[in-house]
Amino acid sequence: MNNKIIEDAIKSWIENVVIGLNLCPFAHDLWKENRWKIKTSNGINNQDRFKDTIEAVKDFIEKKDSTLFLVFSEAKENFIRFYNFSALIEEEIKQMGLQDQIQIVTFHPEFRFEGEKKSARGNFVNRSPYPLLHFLWTDEVSRVIEKHGQNIGEKVAYDNNQKLLSLSESEFEEKVLKFTHSLWQVEDNE
Repeated sequence: MNNKIIEDAIKSWIENVVIGLNLCPFAHDLWKENRWKIKTSNGINNQDRFKDTIEAVKDFIEKKDSTLFLVFSEAKENFIRFYNFSALIEEEIKQMGLQDQIQIVTFHPEFRFEGEKKSARGNFVNRSPYPLLHFLWTDEVSRVIEKHGQNIGEKVAYDNNQKLLSLSESEFEEKVLKFTHSLWQVEDNE
């Protein structure tokens, strides 16, 4: 698959869903100031994707990008398998001694919060057109917490759920589903 098509889909999703619906109230300034990067890994297996991710993390650290979206165009695994892959990456970041510097947020077309129905709208906060890992600097996250309070994560999660629930079916289709659908398709259903 063409990386530009994939990266354009991610960019459109960020602009229209994440920023457009204000699902991450802290993303707007980073986006507007062009302090972000989207990269694509075309690795066809976890070994290749792992290698691509570690290279991307090293580049992220070296260039001091504010935020990185690493998209896995060929990761056709279901959400649980991709989530397990993200745990391996977190463990490797810990082994690199970077756990206090970098945070990772996992996004996936089938993202599902534990205990939620597959169709629950709240899941769409972390649903993206393609599987991806979002890398952030821990100190930037800490500044947000200092400014907005320790419970800012819970408040944003609650507000997002309410926002998504308040949309009519047609609004949800137009403002969310339209941007989370992609050519991506799971190949394993285990």
